Amino acid sequence: MTAEDVKKELRELKHLERCVKVRETIKELRERRLKRLRSMAPSKERDSEISEIEDIIRSLSINDYIKKVNKLEKKYFGIISTLPPKEQIIVLECFVNGDKTYWQVGNQLGYSDEWVRAKVREIMNYIAEKMTCITEKTAKASS
Repeated sequence: MTAEDVKKELRELKHLERCVKVRETIKELRERRLKRLRSMAPSKERDSEISEIEDIIRSLSINDYIKKVNKLEKKYFGIISTLPPKEQIIVLECFVNGDKTYWQVGNQLGYSDEWVRAKVREIMNYIAEKMTCITEKTAKASS
């Protein structure tokens, strides 16, 4: 595993978490609409809209996204939790929780964006190395 692979998967984690939030919001709004529709007098149009909304809710696949999020969190958070606090902040703010730039994170921590950029390279290499070691141990154990 390379540092770029780690960055890619951490960015994917952030994307998946956003997808879950958006889908949950959509589901909540659609369920409110369903509640209103069901309280109205029956009609062909109302029944058709109820059916469409139920299809939309089923198509959201929230549980699939949550499973993917959990898988990536399980994969990375054990290693991230071993990092020193400043490095954890860098990973979480730049890749997982936020959309902060290196400059914003550096400003938050009292360092330059160049320092943050260098730390990101160092952290990603560290995580990639740990992931490679875990993968090798798993391969040896299964042999």
